[in-house]
Amino acid sequence: MADTPKAFTIDSAEDVSVHLDDSSDDATFVLTVRHRGDELERHDGVTSESIVAIDSQHFSARHVTAPGADDPVPTDATRPAPPPPAAQQAEAAQPFAAPPPAASAARSATAIEPKPPRPQVKVGAILVLVGAIVTAVAVYLPWLDSSGEARDGTDLYLTSAGDLLDGPGNIMLPIAVVLAGLGLALLLAGRVLAVAIIAVVMSVIGTVFGLGMIGIVNDDIGGGDLGIGVILQPIAPLVALAGSIVATAKRRR
Repeated sequence: MADTPKAFTIDSAEDVSVHLDDSSDDATFVLTVRHRGDELERHDGVTSESIVAIDSQHFSARHVTAPGADDPVPTDATRPAPPPPAAQQAEAAQPFAAPPPAASAARSATAIEPKPPRPQVKVGAILVLVGAIVTAVAVYLPWLDSSGEARDGTDLYLTSAGDLLDGPGNIMLPIAVVLAGLGLALLLAGRVLAVAIIAVVMSVIGTVFGLGMIGIVNDDIGGGDLGIGVILQPIAPLVALAGSIVATAKRRR
C-alpha cells in the first residue's frame, strides 16, 4: 500500500464531507462520512463504482476533489443542468414583454373609429327660424277687417257662442320663441337629432293652433274679411315644419 493513501473529499451545502481512504485491499476503500469534522458513518470495502450511489443517499453533493488535482471531478449528481432554450430565457427575462407588432396592428384595426362630425343643417335651421319669426310678427298684423276697422291677434273677439276672447293670438308668441331657439341651436350646433325632433313637434303644434286662430276670427260675430296676419298663422309653422324635417333627415357621411 502506498505511503500516501488515496483520498477524495466530497463537499456539500450541508457541510457534510465524505472521505475515501485505502483499505487493505487495493480495489476497495474505506468511506467515512463526517459533518463538520464529526464522524457520522463509516463503510468498509467500498468500490469505486458505488461511490456516487452512496453519496446520493446521504446528501446533495457539489463536487468531488482528489488530492493534488487542479480541477474538481464532476459526477452525475454534481454536473450542472443544461441552460434552457433561448426562447425560454427571453420569456423569463421579459415576463411582461410587449405583444408582437401583428397583434398590435390587429387591435388597432378593430378599434372603434371616432364618429364623424355632425352634419350642418343650415337650410333646415334657416327655415325653422323664418317660420318662427313670421309666426311672431303675424300676431301684430291685421287679422280681421270689419267695417273699416282692422284688428290683430291681440284685440278682443266675440264668438257666436258668446265667448269673449282677449288677444287670442298671444298664445302663438311662446310657440314662436321656442321655434326660434330650436332653429338657432340647429344653425350653430349642426344636426342634433333631439333638437330636430322637438322642432318637428313644436311646428305641428303651431300649425294646429294657427288653424284654430282662423276659426276664432271666422266665428267673430262682427264679421269681416280675414287679414294677412291670421292667414299666416298656420302657414308660418308649416315652413318651420319643413325645415325641421330637413334637419331630421340629414345623415352623417
